[in-house]
Amino acid sequence: MSEYRSQVPPREMIDRQFEELSDEPSFVKYRPSFLGNGEEQVVFDFEDHPDVVGKVPVYTMKKIMSGTCELDQEIARDRLANKELRHHFGRHALREYVGHQTVEVSEEIHDFMFSDNEEGDPPPDATSVDTLIRIQDKIPAEVLDGVNQDGASALFLESKLGLSLDDFRLFAGKLADGQGDIDRADMDRLMGARERNIADLIGKDESFKAAVTDFVGRAMIYTKDTGKTLDIMGHGNLLYFIDGEKWDYLLVDAKDPWTGALDFADNAMEKLLAGEELERWEVSGISKQLSYASTLNMLANLCGLPDRLEAFSFDLSELSDEELTDLRSVLSASEQKKMDGKIQGLWDHVQQRPEDVSMRGHLLQSLGYVGKDAPDPRIDAILTEFVEYLDVNPDGSFEDFHAMCTDVVSRLG
Repeated sequence: MSEYRSQVPPREMIDRQFEELSDEPSFVKYRPSFLGNGEEQVVFDFEDHPDVVGKVPVYTMKKIMSGTCELDQEIARDRLANKELRHHFGRHALREYVGHQTVEVSEEIHDFMFSDNEEGDPPPDATSVDTLIRIQDKIPAEVLDGVNQDGASALFLESKLGLSLDDFRLFAGKLADGQGDIDRADMDRLMGARERNIADLIGKDESFKAAVTDFVGRAMIYTKDTGKTLDIMGHGNLLYFIDGEKWDYLLVDAKDPWTGALDFADNAMEKLLAGEELERWEVSGISKQLSYASTLNMLANLCGLPDRLEAFSFDLSELSDEELTDLRSVLSASEQKKMDGKIQGLWDHVQQRPEDVSMRGHLLQSLGYVGKDAPDPRIDAILTEFVEYLDVNPDGSFEDFHAMCTDVVSRLG
């Protein structure tokens, strides 16, 4: 299985690119300002258009530069996904325009993007590319002010990988495969801290329960109608927020334009059960499908909804102990590589910018939390402790830093 590495260049590279291109005509005309980056896209805003943000999906740009996809087809697919999302979710989906723009690519970023090319597959030598760009309404301030941090992401699959084999089988059958209801006592054993917070809020707040019920019902219809999943695994892609006295929700980056995700995950699981080695993206397909189906099924169970999704076309609960153990081992190794990659990127940032006053926000972003501020006092306290650790140990080893990051992620739940 290939090593995990984010497709998006590190923040420092993007900063330098923006500085180098500041006099380019397109920069002078639109005056973009770099806002941040996730694992899949670069985000920026515009000085003269404060109500929108621009987003460039880096993996799509890489495919276009490599000649493995056509820009017109990518735009058409993205626009169709937008139309389907708005049809099923209405005002709960941020408005988004999909178009194209010529983007300059610095030599440094070019080398980063294609450093994982297979031997004998030379990277393109282009220094600019006409690529897909998304212009999206900016998240309203009142939404960000009212965000529930525990409800701002889907269930984290990592918290299921440490379960006993019997509980992992329960998770696979009842949550991932949606085979009937599961009582709260069993569910508590399967849930992490965030999930229990969500479950408790559903149980005591009818307004929050109504918002979750609406989302789950629409999401299941969406997936059954389109054959597509929603990308609700990333923190901040789905936001639950309180507006006045009423809970609501907003889909920010939940669109996944790819129609073949379900079949792809099914085929990858068949390969795994046949003892074949999987590529990184195949493991990711299995992981996403497990997380997506189990998230919707758990929430449906808590809200009293009868509908369920099946993660795969075959019954996971009937897998042998050996097969379930293999599945858990492959997923655990993949999740650990992902976390190691994030920690390495954060370590590089600390080494290059020890005086960075935005370190607190960078920690939130790198470890999976939306925004630069954390209204949740639990998160606030842990991150404050982490920043103090960096201040006291500026010359600490990477091993100590890795241990501290792992502890933070574990405690954040």
